Amino acid sequence: MLKAIQTILKASNLYTGAIDGQIGLGSLRAIEAMTPETAKKVQKILQDAKLYTGAIDGAFGPGSYEAFNSLIPKPTITAEALKKIYPGANTKFLQYINALSAEYGINTKAEVCLFLANTLVESMGFNAKDLRENFNYKPENLQRTFKKYIGSVEAAKTLIAKGQPAICERVYGGRMGNGVGNGDAWKYRGGGIIQTTGKTNYTRLSKAINEDLVNFPARIAEPEIAVKSALFYWKDAGCGKLAKRMQITECRKAINGGSNGLNEVKDYFLKAWNYLY
Repeated sequence: MLKAIQTILKASNLYTGAIDGQIGLGSLRAIEAMTPETAKKVQKILQDAKLYTGAIDGAFGPGSYEAFNSLIPKPTITAEALKKIYPGANTKFLQYINALSAEYGINTKAEVCLFLANTLVESMGFNAKDLRENFNYKPENLQRTFKKYIGSVEAAKTLIAKGQPAICERVYGGRMGNGVGNGDAWKYRGGGIIQTTGKTNYTRLSKAINEDLVNFPARIAEPEIAVKSALFYWKDAGCGKLAKRMQITECRKAINGGSNGLNEVKDYFLKAWNYLY
């Protein structure tokens, strides 16, 4: 079926590669560039395979992409490919992503590529130093990041002088299940590849992955647990469906709360698509 789609793309002068059923970056670019008439032909193939139930209208949107992506199986992320996607990335997390992703519903290339892109951005290449939230801010950046809780740059300077746990107490104390003045804010600061924050979320994650992160929150930085925490968040936030529907912006918002890092995610997604098979 993928070969048939490539044949249509080639006949439309959108694709110049081999008819091999390997949906690399060239094939993806061709899909993105389809005219409505070409898109209708691809939609018809997907409809005949009972993968697509929408209209044959040439508008290759989320539903069409979901059907198309269901045909492209999950690739294994190799250390060699990761180094091409993100030079300098830590490879010790890959064994857990490859082994556990299917358990959390990741079964297509689109899901693997977008999960990888987002987690690379969130963890700065799976950097072990960035798997617990760091409050080593300059005053201006601290105030800008947490302006709801820190009213001025001068207040930020005063807070910085008191140390990172004090900053954490100001911005996280008394919310997200944390107590006030009891160390919860620092203990349950952001942790993992997609950072889990707050005692409520640590408690929920502990139950979901059967690990005691309430009493031992520092374990969230361990590679296997860091990966499990990210996969749990990904599944819980419905990111898999967004990935299959190529809703990259919406997926980024579900993970980060906005568009911060979106351009980097798009870049790593395309690189992952190019290098993973």
